[in-house]
Amino acid sequence: MLNLLNYTIMIKSIILATLFMLPCLSINLPAQSLQEKTVIDGTVITAENTILAEATVQLLDAQDNNTVQKIVLSDQNGKFTFSNVPVGQYMVRISYIGFEPIYKPVTVYSTKQISLGNIGLNLKETILDEIVIYAKTTNAQ
Repeated sequence: MLNLLNYTIMIKSIILATLFMLPCLSINLPAQSLQEKTVIDGTVITAENTILAEATVQLLDAQDNNTVQKIVLSDQNGKFTFSNVPVGQYMVRISYIGFEPIYKPVTVYSTKQISLGNIGLNLKETILDEIVIYAKTTNAQ
């Protein structure tokens, strides 16, 4: 009788352990989360090789160039870094007031680091039609 009781307890324990482990075995993690993420970096400079600090650097979805995935500012040395970039196709947009924005396509595979190197921005030429200056004088006595 005691052996039958021990056998029943053992069977119940195995069934309970299996029921608790079954959900753990059937968890499906997305393949993207299992892959290592990539770092994209570079340096923003002018066409004259002057460092551009605080330039806006955006990581855009390559499908529409409008969906911003990440955004950073270049540091005092003109350097920028995007961390934890998943596999995919992107467009890096770099802009700075008074300069033409530049776009760089980037495809992230399974590499751990992509360096875009020095990226030079050109001055934006703005031609004004006219400048009008108004002045008032007062009669001083």
